[in-house]
Parts: sequence; structure tokens; C-alpha cells
Amino acid sequence: MAEYTPTGETVTFTVPDYVDVADGPKLAKDLADDVAAQFSVPGRVETISNKTLGSDLAAGGFKVTGLADPSNAQDAATKNFVETGVTSQLVAATSQATAAAASASAASTSASNSASSASASEASRVAAEAAQAAAELAETNAETAETNAEAAETAAASSASNAASSASAAAASASAAGASETAAAGSESAVASSASAAASSASAASSSASSASTSASNAATSESNAATSASAAAASKTATDAVYTAAELNFGDGRAPVFLMMGG
Repeated sequence: MAEYTPTGETVTFTVPDYVDVADGPKLAKDLADDVAAQFSVPGRVETISNKTLGSDLAAGGFKVTGLADPSNAQDAATKNFVETGVTSQLVAATSQATAAAASASAASTSASNSASSASASEASRVAAEAAQAAAELAETNAETAETNAEAAETAAASSASNAASSASAAAASASAAGASETAAAGSESAVASSASAAASSASAASSSASSASTSASNAATSESNAATSASAAAASKTATDAVYTAAELNFGDGRAPVFLMMGG
């Protein structure tokens, strides 16, 4: 007979002796059934310490209570420890997510600011180039203005010289104008004399025209008289010819009558 003594209370059971071991499996089963029938577990709390399980422990649907918080990686954990850890991790994850969102927003803002800065930099560069071009143009314009000023100064000096020459010419012209005025006064007197002579000539011409008109009238009268005399002479000749012809017919020798010759 062998004895098994659990911690806290002594339990004794008897293992029968089997002489006939010809049927080993049946004998082993009978032995196990006998042990199970005789073995009883005390119904009170037992304290187990310094023991190591040789295999997995099945709790059979019961809880393991009174556990301490784990300190090593492989220690069992309580519900409170797990929930606290999960909550802490959740809070940390939420904080990290919030921080990540804030960082993403800040990054987006930075990217936008960077783009704006780049655009502003480009605009500044373009403005600087435009300012440089404007400065170069202003310098060129200044040089041109200086050249124009020198040309204007030269032209002003020339204009001053020309003005002096013009003033001298104007003085000479004024002197000539005085002489011309004196000559004009003499010419005016001569013109007055010429006008008087022209008036006399016009009067004489008018008289001559009147005389010519009278002469023309007289000439027309003389012409008319001459025409009348010519007509009368022609009529007389015609009458004379007629008488002469009649005489020839009367005398037949072509002699004209004496009285006709005398009257002719």
C-alpha cells in the first residue's frame, strides 16, 4: 500500500495488490476506477506555493481570483490591469491621432505657405528683374537726356548768336525803313503830281473822245450823202444811156444829138 499526502491535509487511500497480471489493460482500468472511487478532495481552500505546473491548467469554467498586477512579460493580467492598459493605450493612441491630425494640418498649412512663399519669391524675382530693366532704361534715358541737354546748350548758343545777328539786321532794317519812309514821302509828292497830270490827260481824252464822236457822226452823214450822190449819178448815167440809145435808133449813125451832148 502507498500513500499520497496533499498540502494542508493528509488523505490516505489503498491500492490493492493484483497477483494475476495476465490481462494488463483491464487490470489498469480497474486500478484507476478503484483509485478514483477511493480518492476524495477536501472542500476547503488550499494554499499552493513553490509549485510548478507540469502542463496546461484548465480552470473548468471557474475564475482565478485575487491575482496581483503583472510585473513580468509572461505574468497573468487582471481585468482592471488590462482595461487600464487598453484605456491608457487608447488615450495615447487618440492623443497621437489628434497630434498626427494637427501635424498633418500644420504640414498642409506649411505646404500652402511654402507654395505661397515660392509664388511670392517668383513674383519678387520677376519684379527685381523688371526693376533692373527699368533702372537700365532710366540710365539710358538719363544719358540720352544729357546728350540732348548738351545739344540744346549748343543750339541755345547758336540761337543767341543768331539773335544778335538778327538784332543787328533789325537795326539796319530800321535805318533802311527810315530812308524808305523819306523816299516814300518824295514818291507820294510825285504820285500826287502824276495823279494831277493823269486827271488832265483824262479830261483831254474825254474831249478828244467827244470830238471823235462828232467827227464820226459827221463822217456818217458825209457817207450817207455820198451814197445818195452815187445813187443819183447812177440814175443819171442810166438815163443818159437810154437817151443815147434812142438817138442811135433815130439817126442810125451813132452820133449823139447836140442838145444831149451839151446837156450831158
